[in-house]
Amino acid sequence: MGAHKDDAVVGMVYDPSLNRAASLEQDLEFFAGKEWKAIPVVQSAADYADHLTALGQSMPRGLVAHAYVRYLGDLSGGQPMDRLEERCRELLLMLFRDDGDKLPYEQVARQLGVAVGSIGATRSRCLAKLRRLVEPHACPPMK
Repeated sequence: MGAHKDDAVVGMVYDPSLNRAASLEQDLEFFAGKEWKAIPVVQSAADYADHLTALGQSMPRGLVAHAYVRYLGDLSGGQPMDRLEERCRELLLMLFRDDGDKLPYEQVARQLGVAVGSIGATRSRCLAKLRRLVEPHACPPMK
């Protein structure tokens, strides 16, 4: 996500303290030994990594959904998203779908019963609320 931190939406949720690659590599070396990179990657993991790479190239904002699932969903049990009011939660889940089937704003507006012109500003407010809820759960940088 760091490569896309200047994107208006990605930038609202990007947190460099969540960049954990170096720490994960240290853990892998500790538990699996210095040759951990020789361990075969299962195909489903390789496919998922390829999907994220393609998503980052074609639709960087889709990485926000990935960050939610991986960090908030796995590590925080989805608590911050659950604490958003229902309308914000519904809007964000409609806009940041991971199935490649992007909903047009007109359809989102119709389903939520709001004006099309209000979606952008509402999305920004909802992402800001989500960020405020996520910040207390952020992992401190590893030393």
